[in-house]
Amino acid sequence: MGNKAAPAIDRRKFEAELPNDIWQSDAMHGPMLQVGDKRRKSYLFAFIDDMSRLVPHAEFFLSEGLATYLEALRQALLKRGCPESSTWTTAPPFAPGTWRR
Repeated sequence: MGNKAAPAIDRRKFEAELPNDIWQSDAMHGPMLQVGDKRRKSYLFAFIDDMSRLVPHAEFFLSEGLATYLEALRQALLKRGCPESSTWTTAPPFAPGTWRR
């Protein structure tokens, strides 16, 4: 009575088939910056192509709001065109319903 090993299950995550099919985006806290006489927090917004891992655009901003995300997105679109689809961070500025405002 030999124990047969179960067939291997492919557990890889989804990956786009072609470049520019899916862009992932996210925001993160960056370094503190001296702006005039104040220290300000910075935020990095970045986009990455799911298949090629190319970064269409990444930029630091002094705000984490929707307007800065949209500016970063605009720059990415100008550089690389429009992806077939995208995913984005679930931080408060990007919560469901934000896009309807």
